[in-house]
Amino acid sequence: MKRFNKTLICILLVALMLCVLASCDDKPQPKTLSDVIPELGEHEVAVIIQNGEGDYAVYVVDLVEDMDATSSSLCSVLLTYLQNNKELYIDWSLSEYGRFINAIGGITPDTSKNEYVEVFTSNPDYQGTWAGVSTIEAGDITLKSASVGVSIMHVRFGDVIYFELSSY
Repeated sequence: MKRFNKTLICILLVALMLCVLASCDDKPQPKTLSDVIPELGEHEVAVIIQNGEGDYAVYVVDLVEDMDATSSSLCSVLLTYLQNNKELYIDWSLSEYGRFINAIGGITPDTSKNEYVEVFTSNPDYQGTWAGVSTIEAGDITLKSASVGVSIMHVRFGDVIYFELSSY
């Protein structure tokens, strides 16, 4: 009987340990936008694309060294640089209002679901000021929906440009 009790206790302890191990959460937590915003150097800008929940593509470009810019660049020129030199996927079309982003990185909006690519900027000169403007607080940086398109918006040293899938 003592032998049976010891065996039973061992089996129960092993079962309990297996339950504890099975309940451990080893899954990595999704990253947030605050987690991926890089520290930028003197002449750098960041382009961040949210490809899915917790999945971000981050590009850092030195406007002076990489693009020969003096203090700023058109956002569309920056995106073309990334497309040609960093393999960023962009599908855009030209309209009378400038370039329209149909898809970027891993974002491909489904227009039947009223989805679109929303552009955010940290540059106050190009942040929307209308009531209810989409705003994201990411650490020390405030990103707001851009008030103009990428063909008109300039990026300057230290700016963060962020793209995500949105819907209306």
